[in-house]
Amino acid sequence: MESIIFGAKWLGVIIFIITIIMEISDFGGVFEAIFFVIKSTVVGIVVGVVLGLVMAIILSLYVFVKNDVTRTVEPFYPRIENLQDNPSTKGQFYFGSGNINGSMKYAFYIKEKDTLTGNKSFHLVLLDYKDVSIVYTDGQPRVDAVVIHRKETWQFKYSFLKETEVDRYIIHVPRGTIKNNYQLDAQ
Repeated sequence: MESIIFGAKWLGVIIFIITIIMEISDFGGVFEAIFFVIKSTVVGIVVGVVLGLVMAIILSLYVFVKNDVTRTVEPFYPRIENLQDNPSTKGQFYFGSGNINGSMKYAFYIKEKDTLTGNKSFHLVLLDYKDVSIVYTDGQPRVDAVVIHRKETWQFKYSFLKETEVDRYIIHVPRGTIKNNYQLDAQ
């Protein structure tokens, strides 16, 4: 704390000396010119940033509105081995305090070829519950993806949008998989 006070005192002394030199001599014009250049540069930067942001917003909205969007349902995982819904918990703690966040996930295994051994292996996949719809099927359980396709135009090349993007997932399960549990406890 003392070093800050000591530094502030010396800074005040230096500013006082510069002010006296400016009053005595004719350096006032030089300092005014430097101040004017700095002020003009800062104002130019601020105006440029604001205009750049406004143009970026206008162009991105134009690209978003002008772009033709189609949706297709494509097979994502043609065969799943099992399905389970469960909560996922994650959190952060630092010296005894922190937070815990939880969200529901759909977990399932898919059978795929292991890249190292070449053998069939199982791979765990987790999907967030907000991105999933579940429908009944009479066939094999599978996962499909609803994919958004955007038409590539000249405006699209200069935007941050992806050409294809997964909107949501559809999990096909056999009938009877979802258990209906109606239980009222009005005590």
